[in-house]
Amino acid sequence: MNTIEITKKLKQSLVDYLATTFDVNKDGKEGELAYEIRNSFERPGALFTGPFLELILPYKTELTIRELCEGGVLSDSLLTLPCFHLDKPAIHVRRDTLLSHNSKVLVPQIQGSSTEIRHIG
Repeated sequence: MNTIEITKKLKQSLVDYLATTFDVNKDGKEGELAYEIRNSFERPGALFTGPFLELILPYKTELTIRELCEGGVLSDSLLTLPCFHLDKPAIHVRRDTLLSHNSKVLVPQIQGSSTEIRHIG
């Protein structure tokens, strides 16, 4: 993914759309005005000030639901749910791994700590 090329294409698409929407030269008599309008859209910084890149590292994962069951933190009966026995294509990633910040809250709560769970997700 080349963000600079994507930004250029988005900008050109927006300029084309706006130039078509505000087509003041439909009758062929306002060519200079249409030219100036398009130029105003194409001026650097007029519509876009990017591209902006935001690099976010993936969340750390910690324990799976299966590991929590096998470790006695969660009930083994949880593993009898159909979602743990579905045939999945090889490319499907099962989302049963808890994110690190979730398990740091969930595990003490289940084990009787006074930590309050407000949101997990």
